[in-house]
Amino acid sequence: METIAPQIVSVLRITRHEASPEQMNALREVTRKLIGDPERGDFNINVIQFTQTLESPEHFFQVWNENGRPPVVEVVLPINMLASILEIARRQGLNIHFIRAIMNRVDLGGGEVRFEFAGYEKIIKVEVVTERLV
Repeated sequence: METIAPQIVSVLRITRHEASPEQMNALREVTRKLIGDPERGDFNINVIQFTQTLESPEHFFQVWNENGRPPVVEVVLPINMLASILEIARRQGLNIHFIRAIMNRVDLGGGEVRFEFAGYEKIIKVEVVTERLV
């Protein structure tokens, strides 16, 4: 009987925050749902952590290309930069799944807070609608 090697998929995490074990398990499951082969039992992710500041949407695509063009990218970015990156990816027909962690803010009292991982969501579209005030 032939042994099939586990499917390994790279995920680019653009965030300064380390993922908890619970978050890593969820990231693996989310990646499997987004691009995994349901017929294969073994599935692993190769997490690429990028903690530096992105200077522009172009810088994002440089980092993405240099890291093998991972199909799943977890982002913590300013909304205007994220909107630009999504638009460029859409125009270029790139099949990138952008996701973000949902974090609940827990007030511990005395001015202390903790953030608890609550899941992932896929970013479909970012729309910023403004009205000039002055």
